[in-house]
Amino acid sequence: MKKIFIAISTLLLIILIGMFIFLSILSTEVGYVVSTSDDTIHIISEPFLDEIESREEEERLAYLEQKADEHYGTIHNKEYLTSLFGTTFEKGDKVKAYMGGGMQLTAPGHASYTVLIREINDPE
Repeated sequence: MKKIFIAISTLLLIILIGMFIFLSILSTEVGYVVSTSDDTIHIISEPFLDEIESREEEERLAYLEQKADEHYGTIHNKEYLTSLFGTTFEKGDKVKAYMGGGMQLTAPGHASYTVLIREINDPE
């Protein structure tokens, strides 16, 4: 029984270390949600983060809409890991997207392969 516990613990540790290494080599994007659908999420990020964060909630949402109307930001597909965790996003949420692969240089941009999107809760 003790050997089985050690084997399972070792396997879990190896998986966790592998996930950490995998996620650390991916590109990331931190930004704010403009809109979501069942399979995509539109994020506005750099160079607008400081401008977004300096505004109050209602002003922030209007500013995000303005930037989306000007075709800024990146559209990500909600991949398997994001839906596995059952994460839902709302307009104005601060998120971090982990991306592999390239970016389509369109307006707005389209990430070719998004691995995971998670909400960031900044301490106030």
